Amino acid sequence: MNRTTQRRRAIVALVTCAVAPFVGVSSAEAAKITVTDSTGDVRVDDGRRAPGVSNGDFTNVSYDHRAARVVIRAEYVELLRPRDSGLVFASRMRTNEGAYRVAFTIADAGEPQGVTLFGNRRREVRCNIDERIDYFGNAIQVEIPRTCLSRPQWIRFTSYHATFTENRVTFDNPHDDGADPTAWTSKVFHD
Repeated sequence: MNRTTQRRRAIVALVTCAVAPFVGVSSAEAAKITVTDSTGDVRVDDGRRAPGVSNGDFTNVSYDHRAARVVIRAEYVELLRPRDSGLVFASRMRTNEGAYRVAFTIADAGEPQGVTLFGNRRREVRCNIDERIDYFGNAIQVEIPRTCLSRPQWIRFTSYHATFTENRVTFDNPHDDGADPTAWTSKVFHD
């Protein structure tokens, strides 16, 4: 196993452990939900605020449940191309059928355009995921075929962003003011 693969697996393991505790919120019927996040709420790994850090600070995340695809778009105050760092954008999904999936988009200096790993709690799920990281436009977009989620009636989402350097890890989520999300979206029905 090469060093890049080992690093990615370590990042995925760290993020998976960090975003484990989630609770549900009320339901609503929509084909698209946009969660707006206050800026200036980036945290370091011990939960304290990271004043002045705008890289990886969400402004909003939209969850669009289309007939054939699920489109997740995260917009940031600033999204810097990794040079001596890495980033992870993770979105968790729960469906009415009980399916659970996580999409991890990972980028670093060696692969700044990123790669998305997609799976459930136990294993990787093979799926044709399309990710686009737009550093100029400060956005990440992930498109997942709906069949990868077993064609659900509705999906609930939660997302998370982490930036890794040698000296520290910073986190943000669009759902509340903490480092770890404590809520899911309401139900997002397909259009």
